Amino acid sequence: MSSGANDVTSKTTKMDMPTVISTLENPKSQIALVMYRHAKDEEKKIAWTSNPRDTALLHRTWTEDFETLYTIGSNIFHKLFAGPNGAACKSLYPWIAKYEESGRDYVETNDFRVLCLRLVQTVAIFLDEIGEKAKVEVFLYKLGQRHVDYLPRDTKEEFLDMLRDATHEGFNERVHSLSELTEEERDRAIQLWTDSVDYIFNMVKEGFFDGLKSFDRFPGIEKWALVQYLVPSPEYHPTIPENHF
Repeated sequence: MSSGANDVTSKTTKMDMPTVISTLENPKSQIALVMYRHAKDEEKKIAWTSNPRDTALLHRTWTEDFETLYTIGSNIFHKLFAGPNGAACKSLYPWIAKYEESGRDYVETNDFRVLCLRLVQTVAIFLDEIGEKAKVEVFLYKLGQRHVDYLPRDTKEEFLDMLRDATHEGFNERVHSLSELTEEERDRAIQLWTDSVDYIFNMVKEGFFDGLKSFDRFPGIEKWALVQYLVPSPEYHPTIPENHF
């Protein structure tokens, strides 16, 4: 991990933890994070208690195999782009249209591969740091802040919700593909991944929409906090075809 990430670690240990509004009374609840649940027009924060058995189940249903991770990520984006709002979702990635206009299959390009891997790498970092509430919260919030530079400023929350729903489908299929799981383990893993994906997207959305308003809840921490893949150069922009680091 970079020295910048180490700096973040030292800073986040001094942060005040988020205020808990209500507590979920469920002995099986696992994730040592603050999860979000929507109640009418307001969000309630719910504290989840760490459960080592559930943490182990999340790790068992994950993978570190690079090609498998790419398959999971590409499956998610295929679902997003094939959905009823697929054309609108594709329009947020202008390089797709450029490839299609030139007769190239964007799925076979490095840009699509990077897009898919960035999504699953986010989940991998989340899983690696799952016991560190403050670190994970900062990482996901800053990820949302970075997307202010990437996505159109008029991006609607519905797009992120559609990507979240496609991610749910992709992860459900992943869990169902694991024949070694018992039925009870499979049901539990699906619930855990559902809650994890919800948390990830809620924090990213908060960071993104705060960023659109030029507000940063963690102003003392740089945007690439905890990122474990290469940091692009200032000239890099993920919507420009074949522009890689």
